[in-house]
Amino acid sequence: MISVRPIPLGRAWDLIDSCLPVITRACPNLETLDVAGDLRRVEPLVTSLVLVGRTEDPAAASRAIAQSGLLSSTATRADGRIAGTHRGISIEVLLARPQDYGSILCRATGSDGHLLE
Repeated sequence: MISVRPIPLGRAWDLIDSCLPVITRACPNLETLDVAGDLRRVEPLVTSLVLVGRTEDPAAASRAIAQSGLLSSTATRADGRIAGTHRGISIEVLLARPQDYGSILCRATGSDGHLLE
């Protein structure tokens, strides 16, 4: 993930609110799109924005997000995962098939210490 400055929780929600309509327009076949990571854990400072979506075709959704113009730079794009920056803040979108969605959401929410327990 791209290293960037942490932002307050409220600012992170503002950024997510600006991302959601772009992603849902680009990927009409998304069944759901949820926050994960710092935002889902309600951390006071958020270091990256993480979203997890459920879709039958993660590769197509990843391509659609890449083409949506949401990310000003794209560091990583693979089937089912796209990461880059949006307004200078790191954002990662993980896309999962329905049968994998729950485990990917749990893993993306973390924290690493909690997941090891």
